[in-house]
Amino acid sequence: MKTLRNFHFIYFSLFFLFLLPSIRAQDNDCGTQDELTSLASNGNFIGGYLKPQRTDLTNGNPAPSNATFNIILVFIRFKNDNYYEPDWPAGSSPYYMNNLLATTKNISGDFWNRYSSSTELLSDYYQEVSRGTMHVTGIARYIETDYNNSDYRPTWNGGLGYDALLEEIYGKLKNDLSIHWLDFDQWKQGSTDGNFEYFPDGHIDMMGLIFRRDSARVSAAPGAAGYVPLGGPSEYLIDPRKS
Repeated sequence: MKTLRNFHFIYFSLFFLFLLPSIRAQDNDCGTQDELTSLASNGNFIGGYLKPQRTDLTNGNPAPSNATFNIILVFIRFKNDNYYEPDWPAGSSPYYMNNLLATTKNISGDFWNRYSSSTELLSDYYQEVSRGTMHVTGIARYIETDYNNSDYRPTWNGGLGYDALLEEIYGKLKNDLSIHWLDFDQWKQGSTDGNFEYFPDGHIDMMGLIFRRDSARVSAAPGAAGYVPLGGPSEYLIDPRKS
């Protein structure tokens, strides 16, 4: 049976700060954490580390013409967050939410003109920096939590915990029947050479969580507001349908 498990996350806090200078992804400083696991040492390694670096190839061979890296961005507001943000009003999605990703692949014309820099910002960015070899598409969603920010403090401190926050987010997304989850499981990484193949593996390829404001720091590592650890449940079944 086909299942989708183990969300893989990449967070865009730093990226948004460079491309959208008026937007503050989170408070305080933005930090990163070194990845200690080494890359594949295979001489034929041509893929990215956590995602394919290009979508025109599948394990070194030409990929299907419809191949893209299809992702989900989730914008999250804590229930009690009424802090003023001009680009992301309290109680609604950010103004720019639907101006980040193209929903369909475009292969016509010059690569630098395939996606709009104003309405398909991330798709345009990756298409240009890859010189036409990386097509990033996807959707964006907005959700609000059921509880206040501080309610998700660690369980040892009497809170619900970060796992509960993630499971709540997953559950709200699972109830969104407009999301066709199989569209977001298109790539798998080879276990021996690390190269990516355009073939589903039962895992969501990529999801980004962007918190409007996390004053209680329940989602961030100490001293690094831009780093949000995955943690959470080891598995979460979101779509039991067969491929």
